[in-house]
Amino acid sequence: MPTPQPQPSKPRNKTPIPQRPIPRKATLARPEVAAAVAAYLGVTATQGRSVLDGVIAVLRQLLVAGHTIELRGFGRLRTRWVKPHIGVNPLTRAAVSVPGHNVVVVTPSSVFLTGKRGK
Repeated sequence: MPTPQPQPSKPRNKTPIPQRPIPRKATLARPEVAAAVAAYLGVTATQGRSVLDGVIAVLRQLLVAGHTIELRGFGRLRTRWVKPHIGVNPLTRAAVSVPGHNVVVVTPSSVFLTGKRGK
């Protein structure tokens, strides 16, 4: 009996993101990004949402664990400690004690900013 040959994988859609025009807004929320991912991969909206949720979950876990994430051509993500300080409530102008906490710092790559490799 002949062994079945593996089927070639479906080629990725290399067209620009998104394929369908998304209304231009200053900020895109998770549903719009998930729709763009789904359109780029050529999958359903539910599958695009699952892919995006998985990527965000993994990035969050790595950052909480203290890792620096370098995505070539996009940028570098890392956490930075902000020491405790006194802040101001913008409504009442009262002083508020802000505890120390970690923040995520994103450093965009030069390729991402200029679209060209090199300096």
